[in-house]
Amino acid sequence: MLTIVLVLRKVLPAVIKTIGIVIIVGLAVSWFALLAAMFYGSPFLDFVLPGRAFFSYLGAFNLFMIIGIPLFSIVLGILRMFFQTRLSKGWRTALGIFWGINIAGFFLSAALVGKEFEFDGAVTKVNTPLDITSDTLEVSMFSKDYDTLFGIDDDHVKLTENEFVFDNIAVSIKRAEGSEFEFIQVNEARGISTQLAQELAENIEFDYRIEGSHLFLPAFLEVTKAEKFRVQEVNVTLLIPEGKFIRIHRDVARHQGEIQKKDTENSVWASDGNVWVMEDEGLVCVDCD
Repeated sequence: MLTIVLVLRKVLPAVIKTIGIVIIVGLAVSWFALLAAMFYGSPFLDFVLPGRAFFSYLGAFNLFMIIGIPLFSIVLGILRMFFQTRLSKGWRTALGIFWGINIAGFFLSAALVGKEFEFDGAVTKVNTPLDITSDTLEVSMFSKDYDTLFGIDDDHVKLTENEFVFDNIAVSIKRAEGSEFEFIQVNEARGISTQLAQELAENIEFDYRIEGSHLFLPAFLEVTKAEKFRVQEVNVTLLIPEGKFIRIHRDVARHQGEIQKKDTENSVWASDGNVWVMEDEGLVCVDCD
């Protein structure tokens, strides 16, 4: 028993110090990972406050310090516990004050940025019958290739040197009151005032096209630094006359809006080129398995 105690006395301090070193390394990696995330995300800030990016970068720096200083304090605690090192009281006080300054700076920056998104605005951009001679309207999405930064390119968000690209588009399908297919496009945005929000909504580019009976909708919205990102959104409503059909491609699924549907067994957004007929109470799938 005495031998075991003696062995533990020799081995345990080394084990504890190793654990301390591992924790310190882990915290350091976390801090650098946060720094890398902020670096890769920083180009996005240019689209939020173009020409005033200082406040965005200041807020990002404040956030980095708000998280980083407590991590650093944990490291100091580990060093004091395992290695008998201690930061002077003056330095500890200075760190506390600096942390408080960064908290205040972060909330100030957040308030300034938040005001840019305070009001919302909506504009009905298009409200028109579709020139479709067929009884079946076919709907799909299209997109182009982008030269993205840092590999920021997925199904929802893309970032290029001059554009922030995102898929804030919703497609709703409802029954038409008349006998024609109808297309309604409502643009929305936020801004520092209702008027500015409406102007930003008005300026959203959404260049859909029709080829025969096939409606092609853009899969993404594009915002330049001059236009500013203000949560721009396009809401498309397709009105289908009773007794007529709509063929929905799979790429429309992630843009689901409000669907008027009678069929309870099949999902419109699981549709992969399936045809749906509009009945009095909503859509019913014609060729779903």
